[in-house]
Amino acid sequence: MAPDEPTVPNNVALAEWHQSRIDQFAFRLTFRTEDIQIRGDIAIERWSSDSELEPREGGPIVEDSSKGVWIWERQPDGSWKLLWSIWSSDLPA
Repeated sequence: MAPDEPTVPNNVALAEWHQSRIDQFAFRLTFRTEDIQIRGDIAIERWSSDSELEPREGGPIVEDSSKGVWIWERQPDGSWKLLWSIWSSDLPA
């Protein structure tokens, strides 16, 4: 659930959404886990980040700070899979 955009409906659309950003920008990201709570096979992670997005076609670098929540689900093999992701930017809309 990206800020100021419709919800991405499925994994194929999500991959396309991410690829379009990768095609447009070079990224420098720093993520920090602020809190994580595990409840059985569900984990809730609250995070913050700082980012620099450099347009591949040229132009000014966009700097941003964000915060969000990731919901993880433990898989039968013990690994974790991202189930939901929501975040917002600290930049004005």
